[in-house]
Amino acid sequence: MMTTVWIAGDQLSPRNSALEGLERKETVVLLIESLARGRERPYHKRRLALIYAAMRGFADDLRGAGWQVDYHAEREDYAGPLAEHVAAIRPSRVRMMTLADYGVTEGLAALVREHGLELDVTPQVNFISTAGEFEELFARGQTRVTMETFYRRMRRKTGLLMEGDEPLGGAWNFDHDNRLPPKRGMRFPAQPDVPLREHARAAIALVERHIPNHPGNIGTFDIPTSTPSHTRTISSRTASIDSDRTRMRWWRVKHVSIIPVCPRSLISGSCIRSSYANARNSLIARVRHGSRPSKALSGN
Repeated sequence: MMTTVWIAGDQLSPRNSALEGLERKETVVLLIESLARGRERPYHKRRLALIYAAMRGFADDLRGAGWQVDYHAEREDYAGPLAEHVAAIRPSRVRMMTLADYGVTEGLAALVREHGLELDVTPQVNFISTAGEFEELFARGQTRVTMETFYRRMRRKTGLLMEGDEPLGGAWNFDHDNRLPPKRGMRFPAQPDVPLREHARAAIALVERHIPNHPGNIGTFDIPTSTPSHTRTISSRTASIDSDRTRMRWWRVKHVSIIPVCPRSLISGSCIRSSYANARNSLIARVRHGSRPSKALSGN
């Protein structure tokens, strides 16, 4: 009997928990480009183009890795393509990883159950924290929970920017020292050249055709949309992290470069960990020589 793994546009990773333990010959991965989902909120058009292009690239990656893929492009909603998939594949069950957005898992689960199929919802693996850990912050009787409370707990959990039980540099954040603009004349690393691939061109056309009134302009689309191109871009944007401009270069890497090029899970965790480790090692050396971490690495 066949198993369907339904993967959403923000779950594009071979580490998706719904894929774990399955035989590729007995599994079909379902991906649906829902225009209704894209119109649901006023998403920036660049964001939508990025997600649709990344979905198509991820489908290629899956096929290259031996997975069977049922891809539905430019569909109005989820219900129609799901019905077509069930009629064609006749799966015995559906697996999906918990969706990131509130209420979306329940909505997709209801569609699956309309077909009388067994549904297995697997844990979300795209986040450092779990929903339970966040809820525990409020279960301790605290009347006020801040981002700082959550942030310190995640630092302790992961060991990131920690030396034993103490924060690197002797303080949890250095916000007070990081409220000034960059010094005049400070240079920034150049943006890497990202070729516009076929999937990106098609996704841009899709957005302009079906969702033209959403905010923003797509403009020059310089965001990588595949795992290899993400890896190359992240590597190039952290290559000069050990220069004497570490603080400003890392600020750019974190706040300008990494965030736009990382739709959830599209790039490998090992790439992010490697890039972060390079910056962290440089930062540790600076702290031990008397410099303070920048706001970007202190996390707030």
